[in-house]
Amino acid sequence: MGFCLGQNTNAKWCFGFGAGLDFTTNPPTTFSNAIGVYEGCSSIADACGNLLMYTEGATVYNKQHQVMANGTGLLGNNTPQQSSVIIKQPGNTNLYYIFTVQGANGGAGLNYSVVDMSLAVGLGSVTVKNVPLYSAPCNEALAATMHANNTDYFEF
Repeated sequence: MGFCLGQNTNAKWCFGFGAGLDFTTNPPTTFSNAIGVYEGCSSIADACGNLLMYTEGATVYNKQHQVMANGTGLLGNNTPQQSSVIIKQPGNTNLYYIFTVQGANGGAGLNYSVVDMSLAVGLGSVTVKNVPLYSAPCNEALAATMHANNTDYFEF
């Protein structure tokens, strides 16, 4: 593998009705994906900007735009403004958290699932699904930002 920048984890954006943007090119170029919703999508790439996965909160898709192994039935849905967010587990190169909400009208609250990218020949598998963090209805948005120590994340 050649030289990569950590900022490239945000280089591929997958969003509603099959639209995608690739920021590794100048100017950014479009690509297609499997999502068919207006709101609430999230995606993540590796340090080189290669797409790893994306979700609308209920189904996780791999880089080949196929449903990831065990990737259905997450407790997000397509109505919140931001129903999901994906972050890498601090200190681990293969594990990622997907945090999901259903919004004010959903009863599932805030949950997380875990994806192991070392499985399924590098296409990833959901290994832990829908672990509750807060069981009451939640707001319609999720966000995460890196801590100043460049290791941990704040989820809000």
